[in-house]
Amino acid sequence: MMASSVSADDSNSTERFLDAIHEPQDSLSPIKNYENAPLVSLEEVVVSIAHLVDNVGADVWVAKRNCKKPKDGLTSDESAAIYLYTMESVYRRLNHDLRNKKREVLVPWFAYLKLLLTALWKLPDVKCLLHRGVKADISDRYIEEETFVWWGITSCTSSISVLQSEQFLGQTGTRTLFSIESFNGKSIKNHSHFPGEKEVLLLPCSYFEVMGKINHGHGLATIHIRQLEPPVRLIQPPFNSVRAAPSRQHQSSHEHGSPTVDSVSTRLSQLSPFQNSLKTTTFDINVVTKRPVVRLNVERPKDIMCANDKYLLYFAADWTLFLVDEQGHQVWNSGDYGGRVSNICWSYYLQKFLSATTWCARQLHSIDLKSSKGPFVLVKEFDDMVKNAESYSSGGAITTTCHEKSFFINETLYTEGNDTWTESFHEYNMSDWKLIRTISTVPPALRKREPLIEVVRLNSDGSRLGFIMTKYDSRDSKWDKWFELRDTKSMSVLQTIELEKDRPYNLLPLPEGQFLLNMYDGNELFLIDANGKLQKKISYGQGNIRSTALINGECLVVQTDDELRFHNLQ
Repeated sequence: MMASSVSADDSNSTERFLDAIHEPQDSLSPIKNYENAPLVSLEEVVVSIAHLVDNVGADVWVAKRNCKKPKDGLTSDESAAIYLYTMESVYRRLNHDLRNKKREVLVPWFAYLKLLLTALWKLPDVKCLLHRGVKADISDRYIEEETFVWWGITSCTSSISVLQSEQFLGQTGTRTLFSIESFNGKSIKNHSHFPGEKEVLLLPCSYFEVMGKINHGHGLATIHIRQLEPPVRLIQPPFNSVRAAPSRQHQSSHEHGSPTVDSVSTRLSQLSPFQNSLKTTTFDINVVTKRPVVRLNVERPKDIMCANDKYLLYFAADWTLFLVDEQGHQVWNSGDYGGRVSNICWSYYLQKFLSATTWCARQLHSIDLKSSKGPFVLVKEFDDMVKNAESYSSGGAITTTCHEKSFFINETLYTEGNDTWTESFHEYNMSDWKLIRTISTVPPALRKREPLIEVVRLNSDGSRLGFIMTKYDSRDSKWDKWFELRDTKSMSVLQTIELEKDRPYNLLPLPEGQFLLNMYDGNELFLIDANGKLQKKISYGQGNIRSTALINGECLVVQTDDELRFHNLQ
């Protein structure tokens, strides 16, 4: 489930994940003519670079022996070309020459580039959040909203826990962490000398926009970047029969972020804005029909839980927050102080869990395990939320969600004495916590006549908001329930799904813009596609479902009456 650790013997393999410091800041010429080289065997390829790389022939022999049965539809030579790159024998000199403004130094590499890039082009595109780092502070080189090119082959990992290990970036000293939204990364774990690194390569001449920067103190800076299509072609494809890539329109949009509890973490950010119809694939809901890989006994858990790249944070019946890893091992618990929590979300921008509270005051706390003042650090008091909230003491709820710099919070409050509901829905900028907009308010005088927001969740790229809505129906004295998909900017309703009345629901964002919906204490899961339509429903025959969470995109956690069940998606 989690990435395997990298042994000390493999420490030299980590250098390519940490070499962004060597990327030139000048604009270089596009890479041309390698695509005209013949496609030949790896043994033939390295003849032209034998004078540049020591003992490359021996490394080719090892690579070919380990790639006799290649995966992903590659040939043995193609797979071995990737394997050779991860052995470090060619990586340093190749990237040095890719970053050299004298493009003639690349001529000896043309045959190897033709074979390597043919292999990479044949692998499926990976659209996800990636990580790499530098053991230095280079944040002043990257200016918000400016664009730049990484000319070399960029080695990243999809696992923040790998990057945090001491063999990689570590957790002390001066460090710069890059959190990268990619749309065409290439996962090479099936062709790597170090598969536990969960390595994803970005092709030479990859083009990016700087979305934001954070200085966390203690020597750590985070730079959030988003991959874009370059305005001109900077490198030719290796062969003419490349399938046409879908057009991608990118616009600057700064919205929210997230961390890991250890303080080295990543920002989830807005991927390319969606088109009119969104791609809807990847999540296999059928995994829940299989036995969970981990079952964690929890006495009467509450339905408040949230996950990041590494951990699950959940709320137990004794008003305690527990932090566990993908194996269910407890990392931390809050004690009874956790009773303040009413809702939790994870911010990649702040790299913190955020807990909202409705006790006495409307406040938002970050959960910082390393704070000398205790784990709950006050971030924001919402004095511009529902006015005179203390008079609405009979009940209510807060729901929060965030993406990039944007933080959305909705509070619904009920007063039993005059049977009054009131609601306030706001968006804040997490860089300074200033109010961006008041999206809607339901004044008390309207009582039950207006629809109310029960749950709100941003989708995986921040372009859509999923809502669980409710409205009192006086004809049958029940509460209507429905799912609503809205455009984040305009708040226009794009799609609705009618749900069973009088039942509470939970909503979990999934990759590729999808949502997973469950009825509280029900036994079905509903997969909603990126266009807001019901794609599939499946019976969960292992107990009633309270809530769900997704750790690192690889582990679906289903909360039942007395257990947390971890289902491996890999």
